[in-house]
Amino acid sequence: KALINLSNEQPSVTVLAKQVGSRYGVGRNEAQELYVATMLQHKIVVVCQRDLWEGHYRLMEALAGGAMVMTDPMHPLPYKIEDGKEVIVYRSIAELRKFAKYFLDHEEERLAIARSGYNAAMRYHQSWTWMERIIFGDWDKEHGDG
Repeated sequence: KALINLSNEQPSVTVLAKQVGSRYGVGRNEAQELYVATMLQHKIVVVCQRDLWEGHYRLMEALAGGAMVMTDPMHPLPYKIEDGKEVIVYRSIAELRKFAKYFLDHEEERLAIARSGYNAAMRYHQSWTWMERIIFGDWDKEHGDG
């Protein structure tokens, strides 16, 4: 609601606050064109994850879409993802609203964080990079090798 009100205050801001694509088994078996297209057309994507669900793919999907991503706190943030560098972590609705307004007005900063988040998702969070780190066992190295 806080972000929906933001679009009322700033008519140039469009806020989408609804489910896009299918849910449950239907939605997670293949890439959904509407979901992907929607992710690609926004400047900021807000991720709010339920407790104990922080490891699911919504955060990485949002980062891979190329928008700046704002997320609620995760403990810890994923490998090579830092608050203020690859994502923006908000801790309250007021902070979410403040950050959204700020980054809509500061395009260069928003784009730098978006680019860094995209690069981290593509470099460290594709399934093959995870498999290399699991097989080779060194989580301090980019590809798990010595």
